[in-house]
Amino acid sequence: MQIFSSLGATSKPQITARKKQVKKIPPGLYLSAGLSSKGPPLDGNVSWRIYPAGQSSKTGATPLQRLASAAPFLAMPSGKYHIEVRHQTLLAEREVELRPDTPLKLRLSFDVGIFTASARLGEGTALSNNIIFSLYDASTGGTSPGRIIAHKQQSKAVFYLPPGKYSLKARANEMQTRHDFSLKAGERKNHISLLDAGEISFNTRLAKDLPILRDVQYAIYQRRSKKDVEFIRTLDPNPKLILPKGEYFVVARQGAASSYTRLFVKAGDSKTVSLTLNAGILNLSSNLDNGASDQSAQIAYTIEPVDRDNSKTVKLSSNNALVETPQSLPTRSFRNRFVLRAGDYVIKAIYGNSNARARVQVHVTAGQETAHKISMSAGRVRLSLALSLGNPPLPGVFWSILDASGKQIASASSTTPRLTLAKGNYQVVADYLGERYAKSFVINNGDNKQIQLELQ
Repeated sequence: MQIFSSLGATSKPQITARKKQVKKIPPGLYLSAGLSSKGPPLDGNVSWRIYPAGQSSKTGATPLQRLASAAPFLAMPSGKYHIEVRHQTLLAEREVELRPDTPLKLRLSFDVGIFTASARLGEGTALSNNIIFSLYDASTGGTSPGRIIAHKQQSKAVFYLPPGKYSLKARANEMQTRHDFSLKAGERKNHISLLDAGEISFNTRLAKDLPILRDVQYAIYQRRSKKDVEFIRTLDPNPKLILPKGEYFVVARQGAASSYTRLFVKAGDSKTVSLTLNAGILNLSSNLDNGASDQSAQIAYTIEPVDRDNSKTVKLSSNNALVETPQSLPTRSFRNRFVLRAGDYVIKAIYGNSNARARVQVHVTAGQETAHKISMSAGRVRLSLALSLGNPPLPGVFWSILDASGKQIASASSTTPRLTLAKGNYQVVADYLGERYAKSFVINNGDNKQIQLELQ
């Protein structure tokens, strides 16, 4: 028996197929750049230059386009082009062909990694900007660094490097740390060197509340194994030094005056050491000063303290012990400006090279500039021996100068010696070929005379 459904035939549902709409990309150049071919694209500080094929910045050509954008789009006519991209000091370039009505996505790679170096003096302290970072090529291996690549002094020193092995040295004065690392293209690494040191500033004054002196020499001694060992010297007027933590002895010196102190440095320290010389400035002059460059016509000064224990200084002995000694005072100095510790001094002035001398006592006050004029009585004389009046001087003469008591006070062996003598009566004796010739003369203050002896 057949059974028929009263519902009739069923119909399949109607399905309307919808085509997926694909957004059409406009033709042109779509540019991007990265540290490596696989890493993320750079998103800033990127500049582009577009040249006709065969031309570039190296040939001095003018670019068709200049852009400062991380990922620019250029609707360029079809053709061949030379593309350059720059990031910091990096350059990547490529020749491309842009076809009609075709988009071209171009990714340029610098094939480098980024290494950022910084340093702290101690745990938790701010980054220091007084550290010199030196980068070396360590691809050859070994314990010593290889070829130097770059030096930088920044709180954050950034290096763009091709893949390889490297060694970084962080330097400050006589101390340094070393860090070896490897870097891949596209990789970014940071390293903070910990120096375990302090940053110490120094200044020196003549006396309290006076301006800071500029021409000061500093000597820094480091305490090692119960000995003071010289660590660094500097002529920087206001030095800021990075010192490893430890104990130090600091000596500041200007002229014959010095001051010293013991210093303790902790990791991360940042402080100023102020020293006072307790000294004054002494300016000397004479009624005979004439600005002559010839030392025989200049005044030389010797300075001695009245109290030998006055104005102590320090020096490093042969066994690395700092010992106190009297300050090093000038002996026969042709300068006329002296920095001296406060106290009383004896000044000896010598004019020329014989007996024109003066002696005075002066007082130097801390923080003050003192001028002292020394009175001297002297004159100058030039000697010669000739066959007769009007003839040229004879060579090979030995000269002796005797004072009024007959004491020899000077001698010379030149043809025409020039001497500076104190005011008084003298006799000159010329020895020539076994014969002696003599003549008396007088020197008055300010004289500048010539005395000629004759054989006939």
